[in-house]
Amino acid sequence: MRFDNRYCWVMRFEGAVIVEVRAYLDSALVQRLIDENPL
Repeated sequence: MRFDNRYCWVMRFEGAVIVEVRAYLDSALVQRLIDENPL
């Protein structure tokens, strides 16, 4: 299965410094990848 995932990165700044980063992804796509490709 091809895995074309896109991420959304949300960063919080204090001045010019990044103090927090969150990455969001398509968790349903990840689950499908796991389900269709057992070990």
